[in-house]
Amino acid sequence: MLKNPVFMPKTKHQSESKNLQKQLCSKLDIQKCLAKRVVCICDAILSNPIFEGIQREYTHQLSRISDLVYLEKNRTLFLKGSHIDHVYFVIRGRVKLASADNDSSKIFINQIIEQGEGVGLESLFGEFQYFHDTATTMEDSAILILDKIALKKLISSNPVIMQNLLRYFSRLSISLSERLKDQVLTDVQERLFKYLQARSGTCSPKPSFPKAELAYILGTVPEVLSRAIKKLEEDGFIEVSKYSIKISG
Repeated sequence: MLKNPVFMPKTKHQSESKNLQKQLCSKLDIQKCLAKRVVCICDAILSNPIFEGIQREYTHQLSRISDLVYLEKNRTLFLKGSHIDHVYFVIRGRVKLASADNDSSKIFINQIIEQGEGVGLESLFGEFQYFHDTATTMEDSAILILDKIALKKLISSNPVIMQNLLRYFSRLSISLSERLKDQVLTDVQERLFKYLQARSGTCSPKPSFPKAELAYILGTVPEVLSRAIKKLEEDGFIEVSKYSIKISG
């Protein structure tokens, strides 16, 4: 069982999840877990694409090196420069990876980790030792945390997990390629308009969805996004209010 990371503020939900994990994954209750008569951390493990297809019995090996924590919105998961001792999977919610410029006056979102995605996986196969960004929850989130060294050993002995990881990195590579292609071939105004069309013609960049997050999704920076919004509004393509942006008409 992992200890709570020192940077992880302990909450009531975390205490409840650890008690649940200890109670339901103990030797006394393992048969209940295998029979799926209870809900425990094994269900959280199996819900992640990386562990899809493994036998439930095997999740008990994973449960011994993992922890399931619940964090409220805007809580720090880890800080930039922290040593990569754990791998993180978003079971529910979203997490942003961000860094500041040299004078710390501006924050740049470098990646948004969605449900089912992980952070720190590259450290399993390379020489990456430290996180390059600070991770913060964008909404109330459930995070599965696994010990990196122990997970690496388990991966080497389980071909199913290895295949899932290769499939995960393949999908990630394709997604990044498509994102790059879109950014090269279209301008910000066009990407914003397409984004609105895909969401029934409207979105709310504030207060619940900061403009910096929308800028990241569109592959730009807030200043350029602001100019694109202003231009589309002046041309009559969109309507902008205090809390939303929507396609005109």
